[in-house]
Formats: sequence, C-alpha cells, structure tokens
Amino acid sequence: GMKLHFVEWYSQLGIPIEIHLLGWIVAGVAAGVASLLSFYYIIQHLRFYTKPPLQRPIIRILFMVPIYCLDSWLSLRFYKYSLYFDLVRDCYEAYVIYQFFLLLVAFVNTSELTHSISTTAPLLSTVLPNPSDDEIETTTEYFSISSDVLEDDIANSPELDSIEINKIDNQTKSQTHERVIQVLQYKPPMRLTVPLCCFPKFQPGRQFFNWSRRCILQFVVVKPLIALICAIMNIFDLYGEGSLTAFNRVYVYATIIDNISITISMYFLVLFYE
Repeated sequence: GMKLHFVEWYSQLGIPIEIHLLGWIVAGVAAGVASLLSFYYIIQHLRFYTKPPLQRPIIRILFMVPIYCLDSWLSLRFYKYSLYFDLVRDCYEAYVIYQFFLLLVAFVNTSELTHSISTTAPLLSTVLPNPSDDEIETTTEYFSISSDVLEDDIANSPELDSIEINKIDNQTKSQTHERVIQVLQYKPPMRLTVPLCCFPKFQPGRQFFNWSRRCILQFVVVKPLIALICAIMNIFDLYGEGSLTAFNRVYVYATIIDNISITISMYFLVLFYE
C-alpha cells in the first residue's frame, strides 16, 4: 500500500518511478562523496587545530555541505516533507552567514593587525619620544597575542564560574572589534560597490563596521523566522509554494522579504570583505 501510494504520487508529477529511484541513487552517491570530502577537511582542521579563531568558523562553514546534501537527498525522496527539511537547512544557512562574518573579522584581527600597528608607529612617539624597533615589535606582539593568552587563561582556570567566563569572553570580543575598527580606520577611503557606486567615497571606521554587522546579521534573524512561518502556514494550506500570483498565500511575500534580506546581507558582506 505504501509503495503503491509512492508510485502514484510520482506518477502525478510525470516522473516514472524507476527513473526517479535511479536519480535518487545517483544523487545519494554524489551527496555522499561531497559529504565525505567535507568531513575529511573538518577532521584535518581538528587534527591541526593551531588557529582556533580562524578554524572554528571554517569548520562550521564546512558543515554546510553535508547538511545541504542531506536536505536535498531527503527532499528528492520525500518531496511532500521537503519544506520541513528546508527549515533546518535555512536556519543553518543563516548561521553560516554569521560564521563567515566572524571569519572575516578574525582574518582582519590576525592578518592585518601587525601591519596596522606598524603603520601607526609614528603615534608611539606621543608616548615614546624615540621608539626603537624593539619597542614597536613588543607593542605589536602584545596586541597580537593578547586574545590567545586570554583564551588559554580561561581554559586553564577551572575556578572561574560561568558568569566570570562570559564577562571575560565579552571583553575579548569587544577588544577584537576595537582592533578591527582601528585597522579599518587606516584603510584608504573606499567606494560603495554596484549599484551604489555613484555615491562619494567614505572613510571606513566604527560606523562602517557597526552598519556592516547589523546589515549582515539581520539575515540571521529574518531567514529562520521566514522558514518557520512558511512551515506553519504550509500546515494550514496557506503557503502556496511556487505561485507568485497567489496573493492570498504566504509564498510570494516570503520570497520578496527573503530576497531583500539576503541581498542586503550579501552586499555588506562583500563590502566588508573588500
């Protein structure tokens, strides 16, 4: 009975059951290979876990491949439940956008910090009249390892309770953001990318960092919320998947809001990346 219903359902879509099963098997093999490759790179990062601030978001981003593979593979087999599978995928997609932003912040904080401080070496003269190379190098080294030392202190201090650890963690994040803002302030004036390239150049700094963070992270809230609303509306037959003219259904409005949200998020993500 279950098999007959399955055959009848796919016959209504105009796809012979044999062809569908063959496609599902081929898709499963491709999804399995892609997932194995992702897990290989994840394991390699865990084996050589030498740059935690950079490798943590990379590992979380790599998990996107098996999650997408599993979602697509199950949706191909159980089409009626694909919207609910997509709910998990959409939530993780939003999480990956957030992790990519953290990765960019970590790269700026670790890769460009030395250049930033060496650029500001003349400012040291206000404190040190004639700063030597050793003094500049010491200052650079202090800023570059301070967050790593703080993380090690937290890990090796079991007497700290959760409230104290959260306070220290928040202070570390604040210090990281401040260093990134300092790096941005020494960047040359930049221009907005297409389609806003007609606007005059601006100097990146604190305001640019805060606006970029807000515009990128709004997608992290909007995407899961839209996915959840769509899943609930589908239960009451108010979703109308694929119909852009059914204005008494949720699909068209969810699509518009989702596209606006991802466009804003990706625009500022690319802008911050540049």
